[in-house]
Parts: sequence; structure tokens; C-alpha cells
Amino acid sequence: MIPAYDTRPLVNPTPRWPGFHAVNVRAVWTPTDGDPITVVGDYLDAAEPGAAVELGCGIEELATDLGVERLVFPRGLNYTITICTLVDRQLLQRPVAEVRCPDGTLRITPIPWRLGLRSLPTHEPTTGWEVGPA
Repeated sequence: MIPAYDTRPLVNPTPRWPGFHAVNVRAVWTPTDGDPITVVGDYLDAAEPGAAVELGCGIEELATDLGVERLVFPRGLNYTITICTLVDRQLLQRPVAEVRCPDGTLRITPIPWRLGLRSLPTHEPTTGWEVGPA
């Protein structure tokens, strides 16, 4: 699928390995009963600059970094794939994705690659999934 916006500024031009280019994001998990947690990392991939940005294997690292692995992994592979699919569908339309469940809301925003991760904090705690308003 072709994204509705130009993803080239978001995608690392040098592939991790052929067909997998890293995409940095700022992800914010806001639990229903707690303070937001923000992480920054290269959790997304694209086949090439300009291609669709997708959440695949990065969901494991993202969930762990946000501290929500106990909410995601015990529910099985289909649950994890559902989250990835909801994020991917939104990222085709706009450079932000938001999904929510009874436990909270996850907002994922790709960051232009030129900023790099060195200029951003890697972990910055701050004081059934469905698509949320983006």
C-alpha cells in the first residue's frame, strides 16, 4: 500500500538489512488509571524511504520499554497482530496512530529521521483495542 503522505523524511535511508529501514517514533502509553509513559526508539520499519511505515517485530521492544508486556503478550499472537494492524492502517493515512483498550491509550508518532535518537530522550516517564482519534 502507498501511504497518503511522504514518509521519506521519517525513514532511515540506510537499511537495517535489505528491505527493512528503521523509523524512529515517540510512543506514549497513557494508562486509564495512571500517568503517561513516553519512550523514543526505532520501533517501526519501512521497506524503503517513501514506503508504508509499519509496526512489526518492534511491538515486542515497544511493549517492554513501555512496561505493558503483561497486558499484551499473555493475550497471544492474534492480539499482538491486531494491535500492529490497527497501527499500520492509521499510519497509511497520517503520521500518527492511536489505539486504545480498557487499560489505556497508546499514541505512536514517527519522528523525522534527521533528528536522530541522540537528540531525544530514550525513556522519559511523565507525571479490547480500538482506533482512537488521532
